[in-house]
Amino acid sequence: MISELLYLVGPPGAGKSTLARELRTGWDTEVDRHHPVPHTRLNHPATGRTVGLELGVPRPEFPGTDALAMDIGPRALQFLSSSYLHFALAEGARLATKPFLGGLTQQGVAVTVVELMASAALLDERWRERGAKQNPSWRKGAATRAQRIAEWASGAPGVRLRCIDVGEYDLSEMADEVRDAFPPIALEVNR
Repeated sequence: MISELLYLVGPPGAGKSTLARELRTGWDTEVDRHHPVPHTRLNHPATGRTVGLELGVPRPEFPGTDALAMDIGPRALQFLSSSYLHFALAEGARLATKPFLGGLTQQGVAVTVVELMASAALLDERWRERGAKQNPSWRKGAATRAQRIAEWASGAPGVRLRCIDVGEYDLSEMADEVRDAFPPIALEVNR
């Protein structure tokens, strides 16, 4: 089973996918789209050894877990329980659930949830810049679900929560904050 999980949550447009892409920078990646739980293996560039994985697959729109099947939770939990790697990374709403995250902590996995927060004005600006087509009420519901999972994480045993206001950091600074909160994602070339 994996030892640690990093999960990025936040409202649509907060930058979860962008931050995940930044955190993968430097890692050699192998995408497995046809696995029952699509994922990307994160291989250390110096050794070629697979150290971690990211759930979901990179896509131009709706990457991460949002593109996974609605019933992916139990399969993903089983997959991570039988994966002998150090860590996993995930972002998006599909697996940001108490059964999935709580199921991992019950198995002894150390879970770190990073909540990306942003003002409504910043989210609206990003939504317009991206030309996103999501319904405003759907966006509000998605933001509420992300906030609720972060609230749950703040008191759940075995879960660490780190909150980052995306309006206060540039991408590089956010990535550094996450690497400080979750050291396994920090790529060390001499590892």
